[in-house]
Amino acid sequence: MTLLQCWPLVALPLWLLSGSCAAMLKAVAMFNDSECLTAPFSMQVMDATPTCSQQRCTSVVFGDATYYFNTSCVGDSVSVHDLAATAFADTSYIVMEQFSGSNCSDDSYTQTHVLQALNRCVPYAVSSISEAANASAVALTLEDGSVNIEFFNAAHCSKTPDSTVTTNVTQVAAHECYLSSRFYVSDAVSSTRVSTSISSSSGDLESSSSSGTSVTSESVADDGDQRFSTATLVGSLSVAFALVLGVVAVVAWKWRSTKRKLLLARSTEPNDSVAMLEPDDVVYLSKPVGLLSLHQAPARVITG
Repeated sequence: MTLLQCWPLVALPLWLLSGSCAAMLKAVAMFNDSECLTAPFSMQVMDATPTCSQQRCTSVVFGDATYYFNTSCVGDSVSVHDLAATAFADTSYIVMEQFSGSNCSDDSYTQTHVLQALNRCVPYAVSSISEAANASAVALTLEDGSVNIEFFNAAHCSKTPDSTVTTNVTQVAAHECYLSSRFYVSDAVSSTRVSTSISSSSGDLESSSSSGTSVTSESVADDGDQRFSTATLVGSLSVAFALVLGVVAVVAWKWRSTKRKLLLARSTEPNDSVAMLEPDDVVYLSKPVGLLSLHQAPARVITG
């Protein structure tokens, strides 16, 4: 989406454009590093008319952690998607455009949030530097192209999210308006990288292919701890449990098969104790033990 009209920025750093035109966008990007040189983990873009003040890498406390943020100003000759492609270069991220109207019309556009798909808890909104209340989020792009985002109304992510956004593949691919929002993923948004002061991305214009994928969003929350998506964790545990059951079944089958073969072999083995007997031995053994034969000749008495 192209927002507002201002003069082109081409290869000029964003901070040089601060206050250079009345219609501007303000981008607040959040970082982990103190110099704001890596890709941000989240960014909020909003209308900054009539003025916008540039702010270099500044620390901010959120919950029990310290983060850093940049505030950049840019005219709408650069789209939000181009801005995101530059700031989040070489990362997987989700763009969430928000509207005041239920049909997501251009004239009801309010702001855009961009989140790295890190599958860990990050600040979504910081009240001290934005108009929104503190909130945290865990964003994840699934293998099928759908999106899962968990929101927490605190400066940390608890076990249970306050709300969860889950889209199917069709909703994402069609860029549908869902809950007054449109969502896109980085590998599906057509964009161009531009020169910005948001991160350490290159300053020259260069093409970058990405395409949109809409995802649904509900409320937000604040949090900062690393955590796995519930859906992903449950899925992983299910797969692991199925593998364990499979291994147990194979071992049990092999054990039963081996036992059956041993029993069969024993039942068909000849009796070695009988096979080794001579014919006379068989006759002898057939006689009652300890009894003398009635036809046995009397013993001779030898005299003198």
